[in-house]
Amino acid sequence: MKLFIRLSIAIVLLSTFANHAFAVPKGTLRVALTTMPNSLDLAVAAERQAHNASWQLYNSLVWVNDDGEIVTALATSWKISKDQTIFTFNLRKGVTFHNGEQFNADSVIFSWNRGKQDKMQWSEKWLLV
Repeated sequence: MKLFIRLSIAIVLLSTFANHAFAVPKGTLRVALTTMPNSLDLAVAAERQAHNASWQLYNSLVWVNDDGEIVTALATSWKISKDQTIFTFNLRKGVTFHNGEQFNADSVIFSWNRGKQDKMQWSEKWLLV
């Protein structure tokens, strides 16, 4: 009987804790900016506030998580050649842009080439080496 009571209490405590530990946030998060962003186009977001605001509109191939590890985002996996000059990304399927166009390798190449143009203020951020 004592074992039954202990198990019952443990189950109630665990289920209560689990509901709170994994609760999905609700509501609206509002973030104040100290200046007006110069652009919401990430490739030309020339100051910090613009970068902070525009970054929320985009996804990247990979992401650095809270532990400093590079993890998947729009790329499901990647491979780097032995001489570290060729990066091969396998892209997530079923991703569409706001206008209905499909995300694919051409999308990545377009964005990359646009971002690294000399006329872009932050073009060096698009270079790997």
